Amino acid sequence: MRKANLLLETGKLFIPVLTWVLASYAMTTILDGATKIGEAMLYNTLTLVPYVIFTIPFVLLSRIMDANQSGLYTVLTGGLLVWMVLLMIVGLKEMNGYTVAKTLLVVFLTLFTMAVIWATIVLLFTISSQFVTMIREVYYEIIYRL
Repeated sequence: MRKANLLLETGKLFIPVLTWVLASYAMTTILDGATKIGEAMLYNTLTLVPYVIFTIPFVLLSRIMDANQSGLYTVLTGGLLVWMVLLMIVGLKEMNGYTVAKTLLVVFLTLFTMAVIWATIVLLFTISSQFVTMIREVYYEIIYRL
């Protein structure tokens, strides 16, 4: 039996939502949105309620399913994620008073901004890792030369 890491599972849920909130707030600020960061955080946190409510029954249901019914579990969890994403998009539209076309533009720009945020984080992590490795190698070189 596999063991689940609660911190990892929580991070997989909340980090994308937090990135969405920051990126969508940045885009709505630029595109004349009316939402404040606290309101955006509150609404997007509320969109996670279906996940919290339905995950426990889905997990219990998965315990009584056999391997042939794994597709049903996948469809149910996928549908839950689609529902949450739609709630986020509708919330973005309603909280800022956007039209459907402007909402889709903001969603596209938000996804692009999220990709830029994560690319920047990965780049900074890679550069800092290589910098630490270089410092360590210089230290060992100095130690071995003396």
